[in-house]
Amino acid sequence: MIYKKQTLLTILMLVFLIVSLVQATPTYHLPYNTLIRNGTKVHFGGYWIYTTGTDALITAWFESGWTNITVYGSGTQQIYNGSKPNSVYLNGVNKTEGDGWSYSSGTITITGATSSASLLSETPTPPPPPPSAGFNLYFQTNGKLAFQHLSVPWETKGATITLTVASGTLNGTSGTLAMYPTSGTLTFTALENGAITLTSTSNGTTFHVNGEVATSASLVNGQSYTLEWSFLEPEFLLPIMFILGMFGLGSMFGGPIYGIYKVKHGEYYEGFKTGLVITVLGVALTIAWLWGA
Repeated sequence: MIYKKQTLLTILMLVFLIVSLVQATPTYHLPYNTLIRNGTKVHFGGYWIYTTGTDALITAWFESGWTNITVYGSGTQQIYNGSKPNSVYLNGVNKTEGDGWSYSSGTITITGATSSASLLSETPTPPPPPPSAGFNLYFQTNGKLAFQHLSVPWETKGATITLTVASGTLNGTSGTLAMYPTSGTLTFTALENGAITLTSTSNGTTFHVNGEVATSASLVNGQSYTLEWSFLEPEFLLPIMFILGMFGLGSMFGGPIYGIYKVKHGEYYEGFKTGLVITVLGVALTIAWLWGA
């Protein structure tokens, strides 16, 4: 009976883990010249690229018909652009269909790339890529720009970061955007003076403006800005490190007391062994607590 209960519990834990991983697979809409993280789908207009098993870096997107991808190990990349490539080079070697790659219903699936993949199409079907310098931003007073994170693990409805133009105009150029499950970064160069504020629907969100903790910024014409945000998992009741620290302090004093008690009752080995273990554990937890404070 105990064995069956353990087996059932193990199966339930595996199911929960699989569901969690599926729910945590993010989908982001990013500028094309960027690093695509493992397990991420990136959209380029009506087309997309998905990579799993390894990160992938897009170094060319239909430039003179070429799409070039750098990968960092074995994995699978899927590219949806509605057209079958004329040539596919995997790790610098020209490959025929079925040898490391396949095509079906507008989607190219690559499984044989361990360092690079290059696809050549005579007639590029996707729209022209944005300028390599990045995208532009233009929002007037009270204008808002929102970034939605759908896969923050402890937020059932996800979390939304909102940038609001408090005064003046957010007129920016050379913009870049990177979004991850629990953080994000927006960079741009201001072309006009103005002021912005940053808010979040998730409690405990930390904002940085050019490396400094801040929830607002005054924009100066010609100056570059890096806006960063990260979601902090809420700590229920007492912080876990504080609890471990208190337990460590108690163990530091409790270990010797326990050892002395056992020695007085003639249990020398038990007193020395258990007292030493408790004391060492207490010292380690206390150091960890102070180190993380």
